[in-house]
Amino acid sequence: LVAMHLPDAWGYVVFADEDGRFEDAREGDTWVDAEGPARRAASAAYYAAKQFESSQGRPPASAEELEGLLRGAGLGDARLHVAVAQGGGWEITATEGGYAATISNDRLLRVAPVGA
Repeated sequence: LVAMHLPDAWGYVVFADEDGRFEDAREGDTWVDAEGPARRAASAAYYAAKQFESSQGRPPASAEELEGLLRGAGLGDARLHVAVAQGGGWEITATEGGYAATISNDRLLRVAPVGA
């Protein structure tokens, strides 16, 4: 069963040959999602922001307001930034490992290299 509308909960399918190697001869188990840490941090922050919004009746104004809700979320070295729009919407950007993942209050997630 795949939760189609919860892409942050999806796993990965990595294709290799019958010996477990990629086309460039690397071992299949060496693959790493370089965007993953930023993506996971943004998704964790999304759920924390939704919980904050539900309990406080307003969106979080800063990453600091989410700290208590994010304890134990495994954010690693991610830096978070919260931007609240005048219309009440918000976006959270998590930056880690050279990638910035931005997630909106309606759950749109975008990932790009830092500086792109």
